Amino acid sequence: MPKPLLHALIWSHEQKHYKLYSHGQPEQCFPPGDEQAFSRWLDGHTAFAFEGQAGRISVLKEARSRGTGYWYAYRTQNRHTRKRYLGRTAQVTFARLEQEAKVLDSSPAPLAMAKTSPLSEQKGICFCRKWKDHAALSMDGCILEATGKWEQGRRTRTRCCLALP
Repeated sequence: MPKPLLHALIWSHEQKHYKLYSHGQPEQCFPPGDEQAFSRWLDGHTAFAFEGQAGRISVLKEARSRGTGYWYAYRTQNRHTRKRYLGRTAQVTFARLEQEAKVLDSSPAPLAMAKTSPLSEQKGICFCRKWKDHAALSMDGCILEATGKWEQGRRTRTRCCLALP
């Protein structure tokens, strides 16, 4: 079980700014344009929860052998964790956090997409899977074929469709 994060950055709708909480207590406020103060705070920390206008994410700084480390956004839904690259500390802004929170909060898990779309809209049973080889596969008379690909972070994903005989 993951440890709860000690710091949380939460958007206040009433006061129109981000409020930073440490150990559950309010610590600091950041107006939407105060990126420098936020960047200074980030320099001394490695993890926090973010709850913005567009969604919520966990933000972690991962150490690398070269450089000072890179920030990543995580979101877990239905026991499926998705990860997005945020960049170095200077690239982590309120706008960037909101953007990634929106992407991660709105994109359903791959299996959930197949379960929620009606069968009348599907050609066979569609699932999203990672593929290195985009060749069509055959399984007991069923054909699994690539129907398109898109970029997600640095990985290429292909949507595949299982056509039943």
